[in-house]
Amino acid sequence: MTLNYWAIGFLWGSSRPSGDYFLVQNMDKKLLVRLKDIILIENKIFETETNQGNISYRLKINKDHKYIQHMLSNGYKSRMRNEERHAPQSLNKDNEHEFLKGYFCTHFSYDFVTRIGKLVPRLRFYASYNILDMLNKHLHKELDTTIKKIGNHSSSDVCKILYYQSKKEIDRIIPYMDLNIY
Repeated sequence: MTLNYWAIGFLWGSSRPSGDYFLVQNMDKKLLVRLKDIILIENKIFETETNQGNISYRLKINKDHKYIQHMLSNGYKSRMRNEERHAPQSLNKDNEHEFLKGYFCTHFSYDFVTRIGKLVPRLRFYASYNILDMLNKHLHKELDTTIKKIGNHSSSDVCKILYYQSKKEIDRIIPYMDLNIY
């Protein structure tokens, strides 16, 4: 069975079990449309309002769908109270990059901070320690970035942070990971 690992990564990071379905939720409707096109489902995308009053989009996928079954048979665990969440057992050197792009297309932030009186870029990735460690090693191997120390997130015991401050590294990472920073 040939699977698209961008879709596996996106589902791994943005879906959760809900009854007989997996519920995929994101603030960017275009990502859900892309997912639908890749995994070939016709389910409707529906709108919902978040607790903060923003619009979010959801897509239901039956648990019997081949992508969900692949995830479940390759170690998927729900995000709830799962501190050491791992990547799929089916990952290998040929599909790791696509998985990471799908996972981190929404699990990052890019902004600017003042350091020594100068405005500089900052790129942060958010995930479990294991998935961030994989990203850290992957970027080091493929882009020659320096290995970073994975930090704790101030408001979560589960979520960790991988932090880049070097403009040279950030300028290589953004296109390599297809990050939408606008």
